[in-house]
Amino acid sequence: MYFQADGLGGFLIGEIFIALGASFQSGSDTALLYESLVQAQKETTYKRISGVYNSLSRFAEASGAILAGIVAVHGLKLPFMMDLIANGLTFLLILTLVEPPIERFDRHESSILQLKQVFQYIFHGHTYILWLLIVGSFLSSTSLVMVWVLQPYMQEV
Repeated sequence: MYFQADGLGGFLIGEIFIALGASFQSGSDTALLYESLVQAQKETTYKRISGVYNSLSRFAEASGAILAGIVAVHGLKLPFMMDLIANGLTFLLILTLVEPPIERFDRHESSILQLKQVFQYIFHGHTYILWLLIVGSFLSSTSLVMVWVLQPYMQEV
């Protein structure tokens, strides 16, 4: 979406897709890490390995932002093409992952019913969780959108 966007509306749609992608990824990487460590009987090292993982993620994100800034001087769409290539390579790497065996539980309730129970929990008597979700969503989206809103302002200045 970013690559094809020619205005703020296109960038907003791109941000929505980023938010959706982040929500799908959120927690799945740490769950896979923890379950893999349990399978290897090394779950006591989870905090250390998770900390290293988070540090490396932040370092890679910062390095990528700097590299994107340098590359953007040669063409504004070039960082997005590089991101597409990096994501493609990551996808190929993901295909090599092996999920640890899943312990199956005897579930009497469907996933839809469980999801309904979660929503009932949030909306009936636990409004602080609802507000945390709303504020968190607002802060996440505004911090990303502000980058795009700030750029035209900085050009005018």
